[in-house]
Parts: sequence; structure tokens; C-alpha cells
Amino acid sequence: MASDDPVPPGPQGDNDPAAPRLAMEMKEQARPGLVTVAGYGRGGFRVGQTWYAGAVLVLPGRCVALGAVAPAEIDAARLAPLWDASDPADIVLFGGGASLLPVPAAMRAALAARGLSADPMDSGAAARTFNVLVAEDRRVGAVLLPL
Repeated sequence: MASDDPVPPGPQGDNDPAAPRLAMEMKEQARPGLVTVAGYGRGGFRVGQTWYAGAVLVLPGRCVALGAVAPAEIDAARLAPLWDASDPADIVLFGGGASLLPVPAAMRAALAARGLSADPMDSGAAARTFNVLVAEDRRVGAVLLPL
């Protein structure tokens, strides 16, 4: 579920010490027109200026909300934006949430059918790696599960 509000729902006041914070906010942005992960935590991701609750599929030009999805549900249909893009990904990152999870079997099979594999890591590392690769003009996609 996407929102134009760049701050996730819930207690928010910057001056409220009791307000939960994002696990990470990233300030530096890539060139205009490129999509980067600007923050994550509290069950979702800020991609550009938009907040997404739940899992996301991020590409250099756009972000697709996957919502509350179990890892086993990440299959070819959910990954379709990876190969439907005008500039399909060569590198796919899999952020398994707060910890390193193996790439789900359905995701692994869908990628293998197209000669791709996924690099598993926790979602924080995958978000930061995605941003670095996008800044290097790499053709990258990232599936990020919430922390």
C-alpha cells in the first residue's frame, strides 16, 4: 500500500521522543529520475518520497508494492516487473527482512527460468546495495521484505 506521505503511519512528531523512528533514513539521492530507497523500518520502505507498507520490488525507474506477502509467495507473477521493464535487471537482490533468509524457491525458479539468480541478504543491506548499484547505472532489481 503506497502513500504520498513520506512518513510512515503512526506516531510521527519529530519533537516527540516517544515516536518510533525508521530503522534507517538515507539522505543522499541518486540522479533525478532514478528511484532509490530513502528509508526503511516500521514494517515498510520509503522509496523516493512515497511510503510503502510491506514488501516492495524496486527497480531503478519505479517501485512496485508487494504488500504483506510471505516469502514463498514471491513467484514469477510478482516478479513480472523485473522482465517487463524496458531495461530488465541483470542483478537481483533479495532482502529477507531483518535477517538473511534463503531466496524463496518460487522466486529462485522464476529467476532461473530467465538465466538470473538472486543475492540474498538482510533488507537493510539489500536497500543500501540497491542504491549503490543504481548510482553506478547498473541494471538492478531488489525484492525487499520489511524489517
